[in-house]
Amino acid sequence: MAYINKLSSGNFQVQIRLKGLKPIYKTFSTKKMATDFARQVEGDSELQRKLGSPVVSTLLFHDAVSMYLAQITLRDQSAPSRIMFWRKRFHDLPVSMIDEFMVDDALHELAKTCSGSTVNRYKSHLSAIFTFLIRHPSYKRIGWVNPVLAASVSRFKENPSKDRFLSSDEQNALLRASQQSRWSRMYLLLMMALTTGARKGELLGLKWEDIDFKARVASVNQTKTDKPRLLPLTSNMV
Repeated sequence: MAYINKLSSGNFQVQIRLKGLKPIYKTFSTKKMATDFARQVEGDSELQRKLGSPVVSTLLFHDAVSMYLAQITLRDQSAPSRIMFWRKRFHDLPVSMIDEFMVDDALHELAKTCSGSTVNRYKSHLSAIFTFLIRHPSYKRIGWVNPVLAASVSRFKENPSKDRFLSSDEQNALLRASQQSRWSRMYLLLMMALTTGARKGELLGLKWEDIDFKARVASVNQTKTDKPRLLPLTSNMV
């Protein structure tokens, strides 16, 4: 039996439940397209078998996320909250059931309260999960595709970047204020950030063996681009 539900995005989702076969889910932009599809499937037993064939893997999305988080390292501190959004969104759905229309609907809901740049970050995290599964030794032969990469999934305009540099007076005021911090290394951290341009995570990840006092350089092995680089150290830091 076929059911047609109107989604919050305005699209129409067809659900067809078949005895002995997996349910068929398909989303369309108009009710007529959804109705035509439902009638076609209900009247074609061969098509029913093809679309409703037994699932090769019943891996649920929330289990897929747990696998992903257990095997990768997240450097972006805001990444977990975005990944949890997807985990909650597709929680009990089998991975094979999530299509590009479901992804697009979720992205447009996010766009109501988030900037385009932020929505794109959510989109990237979901894409990374599917890429992880597609390449996973236990699932790469199933033939899953990444629905996030489908042409029908919307692309959101990024906010224009803003370049802002502290003036000399602002830098001096910041350094003076840092000397009042309860953390004894705050001044050093800010001094290194101002003189090297390194990111907070790169500086906090430095170890004693990464610093060459004679050459006055610090070696950063974990960077955003995964390429190691050297940070020059001024005389007042060594």
